[in-house]
Amino acid sequence: MQFEKVEKYKLKNGAQLAILNSPEFKSAKITVKFNAGYLHLPNEKNQVPHLLEHIIYDHNEDVKHDFAKFGVWQNAGTWDGETDYWLECLPEYFESTIQHLLYDICNPILTSEKLTVEKKTVENELSTERLEPLQLMYGKIKDDLFENIISEHAKKATLKNIEIEDLQKFYQEFYTTDNARIFIYGHFSDQQKQKIMDLLENFALPRGEEKSIPAIKSRQQYISRKEEDGDLTRFMRVSHFPHFSNHVAANYSILFRYLFHSDSGNAYQELRKKGLIYGFYLGADIQNDLSEINEISFSAIAEKYDEVMQIVKKWVKKAQNGEISDEELDFLKTVAKNDLRMDYKDLDDRAGALENRFIFNEQETFPERVFAETDNVTRESLSELACEVFADFEKEN
Repeated sequence: MQFEKVEKYKLKNGAQLAILNSPEFKSAKITVKFNAGYLHLPNEKNQVPHLLEHIIYDHNEDVKHDFAKFGVWQNAGTWDGETDYWLECLPEYFESTIQHLLYDICNPILTSEKLTVEKKTVENELSTERLEPLQLMYGKIKDDLFENIISEHAKKATLKNIEIEDLQKFYQEFYTTDNARIFIYGHFSDQQKQKIMDLLENFALPRGEEKSIPAIKSRQQYISRKEEDGDLTRFMRVSHFPHFSNHVAANYSILFRYLFHSDSGNAYQELRKKGLIYGFYLGADIQNDLSEINEISFSAIAEKYDEVMQIVKKWVKKAQNGEISDEELDFLKTVAKNDLRMDYKDLDDRAGALENRFIFNEQETFPERVFAETDNVTRESLSELACEVFADFEKEN
C-alpha cells in the first residue's frame, strides 16, 4: 500500500503545516485545525467552542457570493479536542478562498447579538442530532460512562450558562498561530506552493502556545444498556480503552470483520439468515492521544432478543477462544487490507486519514501502519483483544 510523502513545515509564525501534493488531485483543499474543543472547558461551558465555530463560519454576504461563484465546498466542525475549518475548490480559486478563510478566522463578530442568534442555531442542531433512538441511548451511556464527554441533551442545557465574554476569552487563548495545524491538499507547482506558504505565514493571529488535548476520563471501562421500545428491544455497549496502537487497530479491524461485517461477519450472517437482525452496528472511534471508544448496538424484535443475544455471545466466545482457522484469518486480512485501500481512494478520504489521526504525532495510527500491521494479526492476538473488548459480556448479558 503506497502513500504519498507528506511535506511538513513549521512556519515562522509558529503554525504547523502539512502538504500532500499529488497529481491525482483535481481540486485543492485546506483544513485549519485548532486544539480547541469540548474537553478544554468544564462541562458547564461545553458549547463555547461550538458557538465560536458557528460565528466564525458565518461569512459576510460578499464572501458567500464569491464562494457560490467559485463552487467552493466548505464546512466546519467542533470535536472533543479540536475545532476544524475546511474548504475545497478548483485550483484556480484556491489562493483567494484561503484569504477569505483566514480573514474570517481572524475577524469573528463576537457580539451579544450574534451569540443570541447562534445559541438558537446550535440548540436546534443538538436537538436534531438526538432524535434517533440509538443516539438517545448513546447519549445516556455517555453521561453515565464518561466524566468529561457529555450527551447532546446535556450540551443543550449548557447553552444558558454561556456569555459573550466566555467566547472572547476562549478565542484569545486558543486561536493563536502556535495552536494551529494547517493541512493543504492538491497538485501544486513549486511556485504555487510558495505563494500558499507566504499567505499562511501572514496568518494574522497572535502567537501563543500549542495546547495539549485533554484525556478522556471514564468512570469504568465499559457499560451496556438494554431498552424496550414498543415491539423492539435495543441494545448498546460502549467501551473505552485509554491506549490504542496500530497493532490493536489492525486486530480490531479483523475482529469486526470476523463478527459483524455485513459480508464476512459470522454473527451477522447467521442473524441475517434467520431473519433476526435489524440495524446491527459496530464501530470504533480513535479519540484523543490514541484513546479509543468502540460501540456495538442493534435493534431486535423484542420476543427474539434473547435468541439474537445467544448467537452474538456464541460468536464472541469463539473469537475469545481463538476458534478461527488459518484460511479464514487470511481471508479476513485480505478483506481488511482491501477495505483500507478503498478507504484511501480520493481527496476527502486521504485528508481524513491524515488529519483525524494527528499527523504531527509520530506514534499516530496512520492507515499505512495499520495496513502493515494487518499481516501481524494472529489467532492469539485476536483472542486477546476479543477478551478485552467483550470483558464480562457473557455474565452481563
